[in-house]
Amino acid sequence: MTLFIFFKIEKKKVKPPATVTKTVGGDKNGGNRVVKTAKDAPLYPTEDCPRKLLSHGKKPFSQHKRSLRSSITPGTVLILLMDRVVFLKQLQTGLLLVTGPLAINRVPLRRAHQKFVIATSAKVDISKICSYTQAQSRQKYVDSQLLVLIKKEPQLRGYLRTAFFLSTGMYPHKLVF
Repeated sequence: MTLFIFFKIEKKKVKPPATVTKTVGGDKNGGNRVVKTAKDAPLYPTEDCPRKLLSHGKKPFSQHKRSLRSSITPGTVLILLMDRVVFLKQLQTGLLLVTGPLAINRVPLRRAHQKFVIATSAKVDISKICSYTQAQSRQKYVDSQLLVLIKKEPQLRGYLRTAFFLSTGMYPHKLVF
C-alpha cells in the first residue's frame, strides 16, 4: 500500500515598495530624493456621470407634506425672538406669515419658521379680515384691519407692545403662555 501525500506550497506575494530612493544630479540638489512608486488616486471621477436627482421613494420639496403645530392657529399671538406677533396664515412653503402689527411693535409683515416661535394662549379673531394677499400695499392693508380687532381686546395692545425676555430664575420650559 502506497500513500500519496500532496503538499501545497503557497508563495508569498511580495508587495512592491511604496517609495524608491533616486539619485538626483546637480550642484544644489542634495544627492538623493524619496519618490512614490505609484500615484495617488485622484479625488474626482474620470468620467462625467449624470447624478440621479431623486432617490427611490423621495419626493421633491414642492411635494412635501407641511403640517402645522396644533397650538398655532390663525390669529394666535406668537413669541418670535423678543417680539410678540400675530399669526396670519401658513404659506405654501411651510413658513408662517406673521405681523406685529407695524404700528404697535415695529414688526413688519414677515415669514418665520414654526420652530423659531412659541405659541401663546392669546388670540385675535382674524376671520373677518379679507384676503390680504391680494391687496395692493399689504402691510398697510393688514395693519389697518388688524388694529381695529386689537383695539377691541382691552389689554392685547399692551401685551403685543412689551418685549419678551427671560430673567434669572425663569425657565422657558416651565413657563405657561
